Amino acid sequence: MRQPSRPTTTRIAVIALIVTSLWGALLPLATPAAAVTFTVDLTVAGGTVGVAQTVKAVVGSDEVGAPTGKVVFSADGAQIGAQAVGGSSGSTAQIQWAPTASGPVTIEATFLADAGGQALDRLTVQIATVDTVTTVSVPGTAAAASRITLQATVKSKSGTYAPTGKVTFTTTAGVVLGSANVGSDGRASLSYTTPSASGTITLTASYAGDGNANTSKSTSASIKVSTTATTLKLAAPPSTTVGATVQLTATIVPSTTPGTVDFSANGVKLGTSRLSGGSASLSWKPTAVGTVTLTATFAGGSGVSGSTGTTKVQVGAALKQDTITVGPQGATPWSPGTPVVLANGTVVPLSVSSASKLAVQLSIVGPCALTANTLTVRGVGGNCLLTASTKGGSGYAPASQRYTIGTGQGTQTAVIKAPPSGSYAKGRTLRLGRLTAVTSVNQPIRWRVTKGATRCTIVQTARFYTVKLKKRGLCRVRAAAPGIPGQWAPFSTTRTYRIR
Repeated sequence: MRQPSRPTTTRIAVIALIVTSLWGALLPLATPAAAVTFTVDLTVAGGTVGVAQTVKAVVGSDEVGAPTGKVVFSADGAQIGAQAVGGSSGSTAQIQWAPTASGPVTIEATFLADAGGQALDRLTVQIATVDTVTTVSVPGTAAAASRITLQATVKSKSGTYAPTGKVTFTTTAGVVLGSANVGSDGRASLSYTTPSASGTITLTASYAGDGNANTSKSTSASIKVSTTATTLKLAAPPSTTVGATVQLTATIVPSTTPGTVDFSANGVKLGTSRLSGGSASLSWKPTAVGTVTLTATFAGGSGVSGSTGTTKVQVGAALKQDTITVGPQGATPWSPGTPVVLANGTVVPLSVSSASKLAVQLSIVGPCALTANTLTVRGVGGNCLLTASTKGGSGYAPASQRYTIGTGQGTQTAVIKAPPSGSYAKGRTLRLGRLTAVTSVNQPIRWRVTKGATRCTIVQTARFYTVKLKKRGLCRVRAAAPGIPGQWAPFSTTRTYRIR
């Protein structure tokens, strides 16, 4: 590129003063050394916004060798780089600079000598605006009356400058579709609704430029706009009863069709549901006996035609409400709204019936189990939820009731064969139980004296716990087993022996 003219070139030489130190307190001051003169020769060409170029400065002095120090470069007063010179670095400093704005720019190179002193050179250069390239991106096909996105991308032809400003989308027939701002990513997007009729739209994107980037226009792109036929089917059970909930389902083809479906019964609108995955559903409760014509209507739009589906449903008289009774055999039935608490290990044979005389099905979740109609509590740690239901029939609607059963700590049991409490002769030894005896939940049973330890003593043989009656008076012994926290209460039983 041609070196620009140098209408303003300033050479500033600053004299560096060399001051010698005092040599001894009694010596006179030394005579000042001669001043050193520094020079800077700046080289920079005119350029283009965003395109990097070399800025170079050569430093010199009236002494032998390249002076040492640093060259600081600036553009319109703002620093754009710096480089050391002197010694192995030589006398030349250079940087890469990408202009950020067009127009005249004053470049300065200031040499700062390590020994003190400085020199400066200045040039004014002209920076040109950068050329741009605009491309347009649109869907190749689109449905009539549908919302689509038109997108343009604007980039500098060279360098790193990011263009700003507006892009206008225009058909080749001269119809302006709209404008959009260029974002930081270089893209401009416009939301556009296609015509309701089929056809082809050909358009271009024009970039208006900004103070640093030139205008540009894309090549043309085309969108083929078309409409698609649809079919609609309505599904419902062939018969139902007054007050029963009926699910109506409309299925449309193509399954990607967007929009809503209106449902009606004998011409009276029931409601509207949005299409999703090719279907739309609505719940309906008939209010009168007779034959009902159900209709599902899709109005069309977004490039697809409307369609309708119908079906007939026979509505009978309302079903009677069934009543279910559940409770322990021989006891008051449970109330669905009142929780029941049962201890761990409880076994409850249940009595179940229904007003319809239909079979009652039982199911349960939680720390309980059902065998036939017998409920067993198998742990503590939450409620059991018992569900009783009938399937409906014989003029009755299906019915379901739920019962909440709380679980509580259970009571251990054990078979104790120790002699009963009573009067026994001194010197006797009574067998209380086996060393290996356990409770109903497998907890070990241990015996000890709780009163009259001087009158009787617990003795363990190879297989049994025994009590030896030594003196006249009262002797009390207890069999105990530990509980299981939160599940089973501790077990204990007592025998009282009067020694005569």
